[in-house]
Amino acid sequence: MKQVSANLIIPAICTLALLVFNLYQIRPAEKFKILEIKNADEFLIDFNRNGRPDKNELVKLYDINAFSSKTSQITYSQSKTIKLKHSDILALGILAEEYSKKHFVGKNVSVEFFDIELNKNNKYSSAKIYLNNKDIAKLLLNEGLATPERKEKEYKKTLNFVNLHENLEKIKKENILIFNTKTQIYHNLDCKFIDKLKEAKAVRKDSSLPKAKKCTYCLLNQNQEFEEKIINSFEFKVFDFKEGVLNFYFTDFNKRTKPDNNCETQSCKILLEEINNAKESIDFAMFGIANQPKIIDSLLNAQNRGVKIRWVTDADINGNNIYKEVTKIQKLLPEYKTDNHIFPPTGNKNYKYTNAIMHNKFFIFDKKILWMSSANLSQTDLADFNSNITVLSKSKTLANIYQQEFEQMYKQKFHELKEPILNKENLKIDETNTVSVYFSPTDKIITNKIIPLIENAKQYIYISSFIITHKGIETALVNAKERGVEIKIITDATSAGGKYSIHNQLRKYGIAVKVENKAGKLHTKSILIDDKTLFGSMNLTKSGESKNDENVMLIDNPKVTKQFKNQFLYTWSSIPSKWLTKNPKAESPDSAGSCNDGIDNDFDGDIDGEDLGCQIK
Repeated sequence: MKQVSANLIIPAICTLALLVFNLYQIRPAEKFKILEIKNADEFLIDFNRNGRPDKNELVKLYDINAFSSKTSQITYSQSKTIKLKHSDILALGILAEEYSKKHFVGKNVSVEFFDIELNKNNKYSSAKIYLNNKDIAKLLLNEGLATPERKEKEYKKTLNFVNLHENLEKIKKENILIFNTKTQIYHNLDCKFIDKLKEAKAVRKDSSLPKAKKCTYCLLNQNQEFEEKIINSFEFKVFDFKEGVLNFYFTDFNKRTKPDNNCETQSCKILLEEINNAKESIDFAMFGIANQPKIIDSLLNAQNRGVKIRWVTDADINGNNIYKEVTKIQKLLPEYKTDNHIFPPTGNKNYKYTNAIMHNKFFIFDKKILWMSSANLSQTDLADFNSNITVLSKSKTLANIYQQEFEQMYKQKFHELKEPILNKENLKIDETNTVSVYFSPTDKIITNKIIPLIENAKQYIYISSFIITHKGIETALVNAKERGVEIKIITDATSAGGKYSIHNQLRKYGIAVKVENKAGKLHTKSILIDDKTLFGSMNLTKSGESKNDENVMLIDNPKVTKQFKNQFLYTWSSIPSKWLTKNPKAESPDSAGSCNDGIDNDFDGDIDGEDLGCQIK
């Protein structure tokens, strides 16, 4: 009899439990649309069905706290409870808010209120909200985007730690920053100052961010480990390489602390070799010449064996070059022209002298081989003392284009007197290289060519330039930074001390700019934009674009850009991170070796120990 009673009672209990469970699952049939989210767990619900959010329609999910992108007591509590950095909690808030917006806004839900009386104080009501009979709070917990409002010991029972850790890995790749809304400064997620911020929010890098500067600590910290790795792997490596008919050579200001005139770099050796091999003609345009006896002797030998040598150079209104040795060489190589316009060409009697310069540095051998560089013929530029880039091209097509430019200048058509050269863009000079050539001032290179390339950059922009002053470049770089393009810039210490340099302004927008601190100069003029490489004689200045005689070569070849990028990162990494925010003095202990190199590094008339910067008190 007892057994029979047990057999009857147990099913009855199960039936009753099932009935209670089913009753509990029954929700109000009436549904309302979620109009907006205020946070991942706070919704404006259209209870009065007027299609717009009202103050008394704000509802918060009961029994959970979703991660939020804005600092609050809750975010700090979550950080402490589940032992995560506060920056991670805020970054998770980005994911939580995006999840709620994507999955819940515009959806019809049923609502079960708990403390609706709070609405009397214009605060939110707490409720359980169901989407298709699924508890939204549990959905957020399961996605690892919220924590329960329970005691610490109960967290592990409901929080999905698997998904939470997946989200933590995700935010590392999501380009998320922490923005201090009070000071208008951005911080990386690993910044040590974030826990002290009282008014901050997580933002995406690619969102519409307000203009602000980046935390100094972040700038230093994000580069230090990477730079140490790069410099250790690249130190003393030779970056010279060949690609098709183009040969590239780099001088490295990390290798010497004093100038040298022995022509030991490949940039100099290859020039010497081509001079010695010339059969008929050598035409060259060179801004300055100083202390290169092997090059000059080689040119004189070529002249003596019957090679026709013509050249153009820069001169001021008195006919003088900034390099005093040029006057002596003019007597040795008499077939030369300068740009001083004291005796203007026929038909231009009203032409007045300007301060424009003939700033080119190129040679053409036998009208078929081109040597082009950012280097002057000097003991600083052609040695591993200054940083420079040289290309040797055995393309007759390129040689012919530069020959046309040379002929105009030799006929005393300098600067704006020159006429544009046609058919010099997108030239397929061999199987791998597509090259375009531009000249100043006829082509307005920065406005018409460089800025559009910056505006279309997708991944990165790496710039090495002796000086940067062009305002159009500044605007284009800031816009590129704001849309998420990685930007690194290296400039020279001497030019950084000038009042027109825009490098400090770029820093204010979070653009990484390093000022070199070497004895030699950062004399290169190159820009790497995604898979394209630009380099030549032109600095990024208004004068370089609109007045001077300059040349720039654009190479569309990912292999070339990759090699240039390696060399750029080596140079970048060789400059300490402290010079991301400060400006070293060109002739001082800031720039190693500059106080005993025999060079007036800052052009103030004093050398080494005579310079105030080298007189340490």
